[in-house]
Amino acid sequence: MARKYAPKYLLLCLLLGSVRYATAQVRVQARLDSTHMYIGDQQNLYLQILVSPQVQVQKADIQHMLPPPLEVVEQSPWDTTTQGRSLVLDKTLRFTAWDSGTVIIPRIPVVFQYREQRDTSWSAPLTLEIALVLPDTSGLAPIKPIIVEPARWTDYLPWLISAAIALVIGLALWWYQRKDRPAAIPHAPPPIPPYQQALAALQQLDQRKLWQQGQVKDYYYELSYILRAYLEARFGILALESTTAQIIAALREKDVLNSQQLEWLQHALHLADMVKFAKAEPPPTTHAALLSQAIAFVNETKSQPPTQKAEGNE
Repeated sequence: MARKYAPKYLLLCLLLGSVRYATAQVRVQARLDSTHMYIGDQQNLYLQILVSPQVQVQKADIQHMLPPPLEVVEQSPWDTTTQGRSLVLDKTLRFTAWDSGTVIIPRIPVVFQYREQRDTSWSAPLTLEIALVLPDTSGLAPIKPIIVEPARWTDYLPWLISAAIALVIGLALWWYQRKDRPAAIPHAPPPIPPYQQALAALQQLDQRKLWQQGQVKDYYYELSYILRAYLEARFGILALESTTAQIIAALREKDVLNSQQLEWLQHALHLADMVKFAKAEPPPTTHAALLSQAIAFVNETKSQPPTQKAEGNE
């Protein structure tokens, strides 16, 4: 019996050995500059493929090698060099991160053909820890002396305006006494709804084209201020004097936004904070998209219907 099956076993061993040998002809290595980084920083991922002679690389799948919140900023073309009789393929991807946490960069498959056999080699997975920006521990700077500026005519502008207003009021009273009849009190115009003020401000911000002129920080400062002013007027919270976390907590307590709206608002305010205080640099496509999303958010919440939770309590 052993002699009967010996040729089959021998053939199977040869096939398995051929597979292992073919796989060994291609080695895939991936490494990072560092396994730790902060939100908004940038670093490189290096991909190297070592190919033996008589092996043809057919495909290196790098489309999904950097999952969210990682985003590719730029990448180099494949660079081919020789190492002995083997070829070395190198590629560098520079990326950034927009959220904190632990990210697993998956294995990268490389499909190749050795003689008439097709196989795949994989790189090892990589673990990346993304942290928030460290607080400033340099301490407070010493108090500087007060710089006295020379007086300008604009410094007296409030007094001139007050005098003009007093003169107008005096003339109006004089005219009223002369006419000897009650003056008609005009009705005050109705207040402009908060959503109209917010939409007008967002339109003006778009027309100013700040980020197109390189003023990205000013653009996100204005966008954050418009959203905070709208939230304060629309929902009666202290949005202009609160942090992003305090705003989200106050809105959750009032139960006036659904989960998708809260999630987008937290993302938008957090991104603006990162640009203003952590010097983050989002891609240009994010600037215009965030403005369009802000307009949609204001239109959706200008007359918010009662949530399911509120209806259930009633």
